[in-house]
Amino acid sequence: MRVAPILFSNISNISGKNPAIVRHTQYEPVGLDTFSFSGKINTPGGRNSVLKLAENGVGCFCCGRAVIPSSEINRFDSLKFFKRNTHILLNTLQKYKKFMDPQDKKILATLQELHEKYPEKSLKKLLECESTNVQAKLIERQSYVFSEIYDYCVKNLPEEKCNELGEIFQASYNEMYGLQTKSTFSRKRFLGLMYKFTRGLEPKHETKILDIAKNLPTSKNSYEAFVVKYSRKTNREIFLKLIQKRQATIEHIKPRGDGGADNVLNYALECAECNWERGNNSMLTQIEKNPKMPENVQKQINKIISLIKRGETQLGEKYLEGIKEAFCRESGGVIDLDISALKKEISK
Repeated sequence: MRVAPILFSNISNISGKNPAIVRHTQYEPVGLDTFSFSGKINTPGGRNSVLKLAENGVGCFCCGRAVIPSSEINRFDSLKFFKRNTHILLNTLQKYKKFMDPQDKKILATLQELHEKYPEKSLKKLLECESTNVQAKLIERQSYVFSEIYDYCVKNLPEEKCNELGEIFQASYNEMYGLQTKSTFSRKRFLGLMYKFTRGLEPKHETKILDIAKNLPTSKNSYEAFVVKYSRKTNREIFLKLIQKRQATIEHIKPRGDGGADNVLNYALECAECNWERGNNSMLTQIEKNPKMPENVQKQINKIISLIKRGETQLGEKYLEGIKEAFCRESGGVIDLDISALKKEISK
């Protein structure tokens, strides 16, 4: 028996439900959401000294952009800032607009427009209003990916596997349209089901199906996915999500997964987004994606040298020598930092 393709048009009125008012969640791959914005900063081996560089205007060594000091995030929590009214939250977000990417700026603009109409609503409630407008479009995009997977499987896999896939899709649609009371659609869970579904298939089929599945929209690359996902979050989570990409973080120059040391001579200041995007990839891979990175690292070093000269950081010559060696080693000599300006100052 053949399973009929499950398309958006086939089930748009399932059980008489309007897709525009049904809630579900979106999953974003492990990455930015794993950075903590609460609690005290762990400071082994001078970690806090490196993070404090952000308070003196030192930017990300990879992309070169300005970063938000972790101390600002911690201060929000200590002041119970996220319990304040929406007007104050939005005014504060506006001050961080220069740190936002285009999608985050679009979300902020939407929140500001809705706040003018509904001044009494929280950030969460404002996103709930927008969610009713974008949910149908999001499900349509998800359905397109489902259809691609199904069409490929019909052409290349036996009938029983297509039947199995049909069951997965039907359960997913039930979650999207609110027919499952215990769960909502999760991209993470769906990808897990796809990994299980493709286990034992020929490698070429496994790779192709998973590659298609990964095209499902996420809150990182889809305005609609962001709105739907974060309409279920707290004011704090929404606020921090809009600025967290530019938060100051510690990058291990040699990744810990490759045996990199957890001490100050292996620490460099990097924005959260670049840190997440690198993962455990080699530094050469990171440079390929960010050709100006060698130049940006030198700019960061020059700024740190200026701070050392003025006595505005606890870091010193030993730190610069250590990370100079680390960057050179990990980049295969592509990044050869010049710290002579500090040595000349010391010799004087």
